Amino acid sequence: MKNLAYGRNLETRLCQKSDLCVVPGLVGRYLVSSEKGLYIVSPDGMELISRFDVFGISTIKDDIYIATVYGEHSVILKGNAQALKNRNTSFNWLEIYRVSNSGHPGRIHQIATHGNNLWITDTKRNLVTKIDRITGNWKASLGPFTCHYGHPILIDHNHVNSVFPAQNYLLFTAFRINKKSAICLCGDGKVLIFSHRNMGIHDCIITNDDFWFSDSFRMFDMGISGGIPFKNGKEVDPMYFNKHPAHFVRGIAGYGDEVLIGNSFSGSREERFNGKGNFFLLKNNKVSAAFVFPGAQIYDIVRLDDGMHFKD
Repeated sequence: MKNLAYGRNLETRLCQKSDLCVVPGLVGRYLVSSEKGLYIVSPDGMELISRFDVFGISTIKDDIYIATVYGEHSVILKGNAQALKNRNTSFNWLEIYRVSNSGHPGRIHQIATHGNNLWITDTKRNLVTKIDRITGNWKASLGPFTCHYGHPILIDHNHVNSVFPAQNYLLFTAFRINKKSAICLCGDGKVLIFSHRNMGIHDCIITNDDFWFSDSFRMFDMGISGGIPFKNGKEVDPMYFNKHPAHFVRGIAGYGDEVLIGNSFSGSREERFNGKGNFFLLKNNKVSAAFVFPGAQIYDIVRLDDGMHFKD
C-alpha cells in the first residue's frame, strides 16, 4: 500500500448562486464522480470535495473507494468516508491496488463493494476482478469472453464497464458484443450472457424487483439520437428523451420515487471534455427537471447516505 500525500481535496467550495448549482426539486443527497473530481449533489447545491479524476466510486461503512489514474496506471484509492460529512476531516487516501492501463479508454471503470470484497471492472484486460477491500490483495478474476479456440480475450475488446455484486450472484455489463451490448449474470459456477439491441450500455443495478441500466446513446436505433435509461427492459419516459435528446446517459441512483440520471457530453475523444454534462431528475419514472453539471463527464452516481444506488 502507498500512502498518498493528498489532503481532503485541492479545493472545496459550495456552489450557492451559480446557474450550474440550481437543483430544482431534488430531495436526495448523492455522490457523483467525474473528470473534474468528486462532487456531492444535494438540495443545497453541488460541492466539489476532491479534484481527483474519478471514475468508479463505492462507499461502505467508514471507507470510501475511488478508481482514478496515476501516470500509466489505474489505481484504487481507499479513504476515510467521514470526510464526506466533516470538512475538517481528511480522506487520507491510501493506494491499495493498481494495474496498467491503455490510456483513458482502458482505465478501471465502475467498482462496487460487497462485504469485505471490492469488485473492479478491469477494462483494459476485459476482466471483472475481485480484491480484498481491506488489504488490496487480489482474490480472483473473471474473463467471460473467449476467442474461437476458447481462450479468454484479455484485451479491451468487449469493454467491460459496470459491475453489481450481490450475495449469490454477480452482474456486470460490456459495451459491445459485435453490434450489441452484453449483460452478464454470474452465479452457481455459470456465466449467462444476454444481449441488448444497441452497442454501448453502462450501469447494471438491481433493487427489489427492478433492473436498471443505461443505453448510453442508442447507437443503432434508427432515427433516434441520444441515450436513455432502461427499467425492467423498457425505456424510461421515451416521450421526453425522444423530444429532448440526451448525449451519453450513464450513472443512476435514487431515493424513493426520485431517480437521478447522469448525462455526459458526447463527442470525439479530443472533444468530449470541452462541453458540459447535465442531470435528469426523475419523479415516478418521468423527467421532472434537468440541470447542468460543472464537468463534461458524469461517470457514476451513488447515494451519499449508504453508498448504494438504491435502498432495497
